[in-house]
Amino acid sequence: MTELEDKAGQADGAGQFTSVLAVCDGGEGDSTTLGLAADIVRANGGPLMVMGLVEPPPGLARLARHTRVEPREIVERLITEENRRLQEMTSGLSVALDIDVCSGKPFLEIIRDVITGERDLVIKAAEAWAGAPRSLFTSTDQHLLRKCPAPVWLHMPETPRPARAVLAAVDVDLDAASQPETLNALNLHVVETAAKTAQLSGANLHILHAWNAPGEGMMWMWSNAPDPKSEVDAYLQSVFEQSRAGIDRLARELAVPTCYLHTHSVRGEARDVIPRKVSELGIDILVMGSIARTGIPGVIIGNTAEDVLNRVECSVVIVKPPAYVSPVKV
Repeated sequence: MTELEDKAGQADGAGQFTSVLAVCDGGEGDSTTLGLAADIVRANGGPLMVMGLVEPPPGLARLARHTRVEPREIVERLITEENRRLQEMTSGLSVALDIDVCSGKPFLEIIRDVITGERDLVIKAAEAWAGAPRSLFTSTDQHLLRKCPAPVWLHMPETPRPARAVLAAVDVDLDAASQPETLNALNLHVVETAAKTAQLSGANLHILHAWNAPGEGMMWMWSNAPDPKSEVDAYLQSVFEQSRAGIDRLARELAVPTCYLHTHSVRGEARDVIPRKVSELGIDILVMGSIARTGIPGVIIGNTAEDVLNRVECSVVIVKPPAYVSPVKV
């Protein structure tokens, strides 16, 4: 048994990733993508699908006229070349895998494979807008974050391997939620996915809730209590205790050794607290949930989550509620 496999067994209650899709888009991150995916397969077993992506070049018809090669043949040659490249890249991985090179819109092909192949994890290198910080994800990444039913792991090339610390950011304020049952299910999915991710390398697992006390200002303005400060303090303490109780409830669902599990209840806006704690705790992988708030099918990642993702430099894993159905059709 390898060290990775031994550490993976330390949190059996968290489950395993059993069907992994590694997406290679021809960028510099492909090598890390394949290495991460191979590590997971060695530790957890299950199939590994490696997907290559080929987009027909712009102006394909004009290119065909000038090369005197049929458009279909041009695309087929690109697919053959990409397949050959991936065969070479995966030859030394020593894991069972299949390679499939797809032509079309990348996010559609990825999500369709997730649905038909029943994948429980997608791994892909995070890309950056040209001239922008690496933490800003591209259109393909954003489509996946919004519409892919499986957890999406977007890794940064700077993230250490193996990961040392994983952070699960949850929202345990169920009283304020419009869909408390969905939010609770999402929270459980977030911490379980974070535990699966942490157990791959025996990383420390942190669970964080950023809590707020929206009624504090009104209490100061309108309180008729003889000692308003004492009442405000009691109100703040009750909100804090509710946050702690919610985190503790989630932590009890996990079979993670106490020495690897750390919980944090921090006052402040999530868009500010989460990036700060990522930096303070030396987090390598941030796991967050996304939930429907707009009523528009497929648009489920909220403004807060997008703000956070644009302000962190670590790898991220985004999960959907368990009952989520992608708007992408097979």
